[in-house]
Amino acid sequence: MSKIDLSYLESIASGDKEFIKEMLELFYKSTYPEIENIEDLSNNKDWDKIVLIAHRIKAPLQILGQTDTYDMIINLEKNAKQRINLEQIDGLIKLIKKNMSEINSEIHNIIELM
Repeated sequence: MSKIDLSYLESIASGDKEFIKEMLELFYKSTYPEIENIEDLSNNKDWDKIVLIAHRIKAPLQILGQTDTYDMIINLEKNAKQRINLEQIDGLIKLIKKNMSEINSEIHNIIELM
């Protein structure tokens, strides 16, 4: 089952496969390290920085049609911002990290085929 939906990216690319490839590579190189950073910030209870990073990675997830992970990121951002359900943040980050790993693997496969 596909984790990502390229239809939006394809519609704005107007058939430009190189543009799609560049966007996927950018996502691949920039977003997963942010998740690693969130994990460290959670260990240090730096909720404000978690909010900033979560906010920054929402749009790329939305562009890839990855609604499950997008919803998790929104939940993470809200919890960290409002300082609620803090005991659930580590579990949420683990789920996000797992999904991101699967997304990045799929992106890598798509890039290899381009």
